[in-house]
Amino acid sequence: MSSNELPVAVKDIVERLKLQLPVCPYDRRSPLYYDEMPVCPVCRSTENGPDLCKSADTRIMDEAANLITSLRDQLAKAEAERDVALRKRNGAIGLRVQANASRDLQARIASDEEGRARRAEAMCADLANALKRTDECLHGFADYHPGDMTADVAAVFHCNRAALASYRK
Repeated sequence: MSSNELPVAVKDIVERLKLQLPVCPYDRRSPLYYDEMPVCPVCRSTENGPDLCKSADTRIMDEAANLITSLRDQLAKAEAERDVALRKRNGAIGLRVQANASRDLQARIASDEEGRARRAEAMCADLANALKRTDECLHGFADYHPGDMTADVAAVFHCNRAALASYRK
């Protein structure tokens, strides 16, 4: 995954949140709206009304909250790996000055540890970017549907906002 590319799960959630359209075909604002369908496949409603299908609508918010929680866990693990890689890299740099290590061994160890540290830093940046994009889209979706955010989603949302505010690149 390059630094500009988002994971597939994040792309899916982000695109669905950006649509800001209800999933229920019984909502007249939906691109899937039509009259002949006897039962909504999402909410199982038989009413053909203009109201938003609440069960279909909040599901994407729950999925986004679960994704944010998962990404935060992955980011914490990646940051721990990055810290270990940076410590090892610094140890490898210290090994260069030791007289008993051969020059080839010194160069190889330093190169390996430098590569690990760079990959770990890139992974942290990618995960932070994915978190930010998902969070921004969830925030926009919540603004569009203000009364539909459950307490669990709101807790994840506000906790993630605080974590993103304190995150340093």
